[in-house]
Amino acid sequence: MVGDDNPLRTSELELKWYTHAKGETRSEWAPGNPVKTLNILIRGHFVLLFPDREIALAEEGDYVLFGPGVPHSFRSEQESLVLTVRWPSLPPDK
Repeated sequence: MVGDDNPLRTSELELKWYTHAKGETRSEWAPGNPVKTLNILIRGHFVLLFPDREIALAEEGDYVLFGPGVPHSFRSEQESLVLTVRWPSLPPDK
């Protein structure tokens, strides 16, 4: 569901449930969003990349929380299901 009727996106909170393929990476740094982000590993092995370190999510329930303004990227070591929570939520074009 997309747009204003999407119950997973409000101005306060946004949820994303996404399966990343094995070997999937983001080739460029995502800019530091002006929101807080929580990534929770449901299954797989997923690595969050930051300018000064890498954090591996290897066990179900492993998570990483990072604040506004933090550039980041990722690498999916195995097919990985990741739940992302962002707050406050911003429109997709932000």
